[in-house]
Amino acid sequence: MNWNVITTPLITITTGVAVFVIGQVILECYVKPLQEYHKIKAEVSYLLVLYANVFMNPEIIGVNKKFEFTLEENERRKKAGNELREAAAILVGFKQQKPFFVRKDNVEKASSGLMGLSNGLYVSARNEDKRIEQNGIFAQEIKEALHLK
Repeated sequence: MNWNVITTPLITITTGVAVFVIGQVILECYVKPLQEYHKIKAEVSYLLVLYANVFMNPEIIGVNKKFEFTLEENERRKKAGNELREAAAILVGFKQQKPFFVRKDNVEKASSGLMGLSNGLYVSARNEDKRIEQNGIFAQEIKEALHLK
């Protein structure tokens, strides 16, 4: 009996299955998390551009208001705060889910910067200039931590 007739297809099938399994492991453990991370970075970059005018112009609370924001502007400010906070939560969740994939300190720095921006949308009159400067620093730290341009 010719064993080549049996072993050649068996080796071919086994090799094909092994290549498929290894490919799926690489896809699930590296490629998909990398795509997800880039999607999160794109979302953060989008939010930083979209809401730059909001966090670089915080609303003054208290008695020394210079002017009143419209209802539409206030709603946009609330939405900006919620979306920045949500982006920070998504980053932290990604770090927890894929701890070996990203540098922990970069994600922590970016997420704390997003939280800082979210919290910095309102300011007292005496701290306005300091808050605007701090919000600019937060935005720059986020960009550096996530390697955004």
